Amino acid sequence: MISRKDMPFFAQKAFHGDTIPLSLPKVVGFDGITVADLTGWVIVFTVKESPIDADPGVIQKTSTSGDITITGGRATWEISANECRTLFEPGRVYIYDVEATDTIGRVLTAMVGEITILRDITQTIQAPLNLFDSLTGNFDDLVGTFDQL
Repeated sequence: MISRKDMPFFAQKAFHGDTIPLSLPKVVGFDGITVADLTGWVIVFTVKESPIDADPGVIQKTSTSGDITITGGRATWEISANECRTLFEPGRVYIYDVEATDTIGRVLTAMVGEITILRDITQTIQAPLNLFDSLTGNFDDLVGTFDQL
């Protein structure tokens, strides 16, 4: 369980272009004792290169837009493979936080951390649709190609 007093710093790594699943650990409510039921709360996840960058930063997801799913005391979301590929640069470290606003407007930073985006080892290579797309010339050239195979 996470309380404001002992909020850990989460550090994770992901490969460029991978889907990154994320979740909010159980949050201790404002009474400091019980685990909060996040139903009706607003959860905002923000990723930036620097804390002084303006919102929304590199990416921002919210429960009000449907990007974050809340089920009781748990909130889950993901950075899609396409978002990771197009919004993040390999070799960079990004910082993030998750803010939670309860049903009466009290706000707490429930999670902070960093995501290191690693360069892919496998690079996507677009192959020709078929052998004929990669050949030029006449029929004799084509037959000669098959003879060499």
